[in-house]
Amino acid sequence: MNRRLINVEELSELLGLSKNTIYCWVSQRRIPFVKCGRLTKFDLLRTEKWIEENHVQERKLEHNTYMRSYQLNEEERISNMLIFWE
Repeated sequence: MNRRLINVEELSELLGLSKNTIYCWVSQRRIPFVKCGRLTKFDLLRTEKWIEENHVQERKLEHNTYMRSYQLNEEERISNMLIFWE
């Protein structure tokens, strides 16, 4: 199996995030990474698996429209805020 390691810049482009965000996630250990001396690299296959593991399904109303925050009851709003801050 051929493993492809990508750098922070490539991952930033792949995820559509800033390099600073990637480095913050690395320091918080929120994303899998590999250290090659001083360099921080990312295994492309492991990163794709991480994306799949962290995929969140959207909630839809019965008539196939997305739920807006004002359509949620108080308990759902609090639940969403807690998930966001975890």
